[in-house]
Amino acid sequence: MVLAMNAIYPVGGDKMDAFKKAVTIDIKKDLTKEIEKADNKILRWSLVGALLIFSLTFIYTEKIKEPNARRTSNSFKKLQLLSSAAFSIGHGGNDAQK
Repeated sequence: MVLAMNAIYPVGGDKMDAFKKAVTIDIKKDLTKEIEKADNKILRWSLVGALLIFSLTFIYTEKIKEPNARRTSNSFKKLQLLSSAAFSIGHGGNDAQK
């Protein structure tokens, strides 16, 4: 690829090494560097918190209160609102990279 580009856009001999270095990509090294920079503590704790909320809601609706279809439905409707809000935030966060 470098030789083909050099045929189209000739680069002087002293600049050829710098050109090859600029074009060369070390995927493994770059990926390792990005993974080390990533801090996923917030994501992990958010997932733990969501699981805890769903678990406590289930225990509350099924064990503490007398199970009732209407009460259970209303509880999970509220939780669905929270989960859809979290999904919207995640979806909007991905738009920033575009």
